[in-house]
Amino acid sequence: MSLKAKKNDWVRLFSVVSSYTKDAKVTVNEGRATILAIDAAKVAIVKGSIDCEGECDDFTLNVEQVLKALNAAGGDDVTFSFDENMSDLTIIGNARVKMPLEADMGDIRDINRSMFDEINAQGKFNPADVEQCVSYGLWNKEGAVTITIKDGTTNVRVGQERHTAEVDCEGAEGEAFATYPLDYFDTMLKQSKGSEVTVKIPNNDYPALIEWQSGTGDFSLVIAPRVEQE
Repeated sequence: MSLKAKKNDWVRLFSVVSSYTKDAKVTVNEGRATILAIDAAKVAIVKGSIDCEGECDDFTLNVEQVLKALNAAGGDDVTFSFDENMSDLTIIGNARVKMPLEADMGDIRDINRSMFDEINAQGKFNPADVEQCVSYGLWNKEGAVTITIKDGTTNVRVGQERHTAEVDCEGAEGEAFATYPLDYFDTMLKQSKGSEVTVKIPNNDYPALIEWQSGTGDFSLVIAPRVEQE
């Protein structure tokens, strides 16, 4: 059993989850390899899929280890070759790198995404337009980012009262707002750099579905709203 894809697409796929968890599960269906992971704090669910050739059973691996192995293997097209027991993986590029697969993580379930089918608000932004506001917020030790979709714009604001940084991005529909953990939002900006990002918020103070594309990959992050401690 084996899978073949562009090395850059493999790297994008595993890099997307590397900031959230160390182990992730991969499924293959109809020419797409899909990774799904939930961070330890259960604040975010990250999902990504890329084009691939071949087929195999579901497998679980250490994300950091596979990224190191991909770097060592090199090459433009990289093949994942599995032994018959799905216990070992050999990554074949210019070089061959062998590594054990992790124990089965069991059934990792995505959330019911039907909440995003009929949304109150949808906006979009370029990560490059937002990252400086986020950087200022991190420097100022802010912990949250507020997204407000209203009057055809998506407002991204970091900070409160006298210490704020914000930017308005055109091309939005509907009306909703919610506040999310800033560090998760910052990680998403780094992963989606060079892409247009779409954000969907079903209602005020609801989770957000954030989506972007890179290479042959489709990626998404579902992030829970931040709950202020009283």
